[in-house]
Amino acid sequence: MTWDIAQKKLENDILNVSSEVSDLELRLEEALNEIRDLRAKLSSLEGTVSDLDLRVEHLGENS
Repeated sequence: MTWDIAQKKLENDILNVSSEVSDLELRLEEALNEIRDLRAKLSSLEGTVSDLDLRVEHLGENS
């Protein structure tokens, strides 16, 4: 393999890796957004559970 061919192959490999890294960065950003959304939903559910606990306590006091 001549140096020119080896250099072209290396350049092509670098472009492929760069493209894969960009793709992985996008997927990671999407995953992080999904995690943020799930955390927000969990926080909302925790608030709902806390409210229900208070209502049950209140009902217990009134019985």
